[in-house]
Amino acid sequence: MNNTKKEIKVWFTDFWGYEDQQFNSLNNYFVNLLSFFNVNFCLDESNPDILFYSCFGSEHKKYQAVKKIYVLGENSGPRFRDPTYENCDLTLSHIEHDKNVLFPLWLIYLNWFSQSQPLNGPCNPSYLINLEDIKTASISPDKPFCCMMNNNPVENRVEVFRELNRSIGVHSLGDLYRNQAKRIPPGEMNKIKEIGKYNFVIAMENSYHPNYTTEKFIHVVATEAVPIFWGGFKTLEGIGFEERAIFLDRDFKVGEVLEQIVDFVASPKMFDPKNVQKRIIERYGIERYGRKLLEKILE
Repeated sequence: MNNTKKEIKVWFTDFWGYEDQQFNSLNNYFVNLLSFFNVNFCLDESNPDILFYSCFGSEHKKYQAVKKIYVLGENSGPRFRDPTYENCDLTLSHIEHDKNVLFPLWLIYLNWFSQSQPLNGPCNPSYLINLEDIKTASISPDKPFCCMMNNNPVENRVEVFRELNRSIGVHSLGDLYRNQAKRIPPGEMNKIKEIGKYNFVIAMENSYHPNYTTEKFIHVVATEAVPIFWGGFKTLEGIGFEERAIFLDRDFKVGEVLEQIVDFVASPKMFDPKNVQKRIIERYGIERYGRKLLEKILE
């Protein structure tokens, strides 16, 4: 690992973000990883040695004779089909192939580098979730039963909402079928605080791939609510979340979702958050996973 050689110049472009929730080139998983392992580096927009880029723009095309690392946070749509995916030097994504490092998007939402809150300036993700924040679920008659906070009308998400709203009532807090007057301000913290007031949260990805899991799941388990989750589960397998959530099969039947909720309430399972925290570190911690990832970035 390069921590004694000449200074490495890095830059970031074409990443996600909106308004005050922007990807921060000064504070992100990659620069923090470089710092953690004492790599000598600086940010250089004009002449980087390593360019990290994603699928939300085309600035990366301006850079030549530079190591390009494609960080893919999407699973479908025209951004996913960006042809530069085939032309980069390394990909960090959910798709397994010979020049990819499996990179679960949810893991960068964890506060691996013990950053104090609130952060100084906009940052997406905001590193709000410490491993110790992963909690045991708490079902209470004093809490509203179920909520959903989404904007995209994905077909199976719509079907689940309609079915559960008809039978038990669901508070829709986003723009999709909003039925609550209160508007939740933008930002991860506001979202986590609000969904934590409920017993269950509809947490369904926009599209399916076995390895594709975004922040939707980890946001819920950082509260005492239970995620009703649909999406890729492979990067979560064996960690211990099976007892903490309702996982919908890829081709689930909408009529069976309510039955799964009833079963979950009637037969609660033992969940050990400390064991889950330990397994996350073993699989994705900085000292093992992070070190190997950085070696691939620098080789």
